[in-house]
Order: sequence, then C-alpha cells, then structure tokens
Amino acid sequence: MANILMVEDNTFIGRVIQMVLEDIGHKVEWCKSGTEAFDVLDSKQPDLVMTDLGLPGKSGKEVLEKMRSVQRLIDVPAIIMTGSFPDDKDYPERKFYQGILEKPFDLEDLKNIIKKLVLI
Repeated sequence: MANILMVEDNTFIGRVIQMVLEDIGHKVEWCKSGTEAFDVLDSKQPDLVMTDLGLPGKSGKEVLEKMRSVQRLIDVPAIIMTGSFPDDKDYPERKFYQGILEKPFDLEDLKNIIKKLVLI
C-alpha cells in the first residue's frame, strides 16, 4: 500500500487517522509540526501527503509550497485537512493540493479520498 506523510498537531485526530489508515494497509509517518514535515520531505519519498493548515512551526501551506518546489515531490498528491475557509490568507493555492477534508470529517470520506488519490 501507500507511504503516507501525515502532518497533524492534534494528538487525538492524528491517532485516529493513523489507526484508520494503518488498518487498511497504509504506512503512516506522522509529523506534529510543519518544521518536522520539512525534515521528512528532505529525506523521504511519500506516496501521499496529508496536512493540517494550522501547525506549529511551518504552516500546512508552507509544507505544500516546499513539496511543490522539490522536483521529486512535484507529482505527489496532497490532501489538506482544515477547519478554515478558502478565503483565509493561510489557505494554499488550489494547484498545491488534490483533495480537501473539512474538519470534522467522516472516516469513510477519509478512506474514499485516499483510495481515489493513491493507486498503489
């Protein structure tokens, strides 16, 4: 299955997502800050990146911008997980992500969007 980088600072949400994705066979690398995600993106090749927007250190928007600036990560699909609105200044440009999960989201929606974006 897929190697998924999840960037989520909320411990409860992160644990639930990790459990659900691992139960369906994916490997999840969980970062709790944007800064930590920068380090992982420098050294690993995820099949999918899921990021919250409001993070300590670097924002989710900055994580996506970094991804898209690295040649080997340009085509890696990304999902944003957020409770903010599209007109928020911290919202990334649409070209940076392929899916969105608005918090709170249904776990079936999570599974479906992963299935749609990861063809492994």
